[in-house]
Amino acid sequence: MDAGVPVKDAVAGIAMGLIKEGDDIAILSDILGDEDHLGDMDFKVTGTSDDLSPYAPRITTVHVKPDQVRTVIGAGGKTVRGIIEATGCGIDIEDDGRINISSSDGAAAAEAARSRGW
Repeated sequence: MDAGVPVKDAVAGIAMGLIKEGDDIAILSDILGDEDHLGDMDFKVTGTSDDLSPYAPRITTVHVKPDQVRTVIGAGGKTVRGIIEATGCGIDIEDDGRINISSSDGAAAAEAARSRGW
């Protein structure tokens, strides 16, 4: 900004790292040096308070009671497959009732969360 380069807004960012040992995972923030070199993966997270593109990849998480997971899936997976086909979203269902809806289309993710059929 001080150099006169036109930008939409100020952006904040942080360096993150992931370390995996067997089934144990640790996510570190504000990494540098050894953590960056010794980690399994490093990545940067940036953003502004109000510039999220409608095409930005996102994961929307909804929760149901664990005993409702079967209803979410439907007989032979019919319910969840219908939502996937109608919206184009990816849907991952956990046994604890957590449902992750992934999409690069914000409207489709919202539709999948609203019309989930459970």
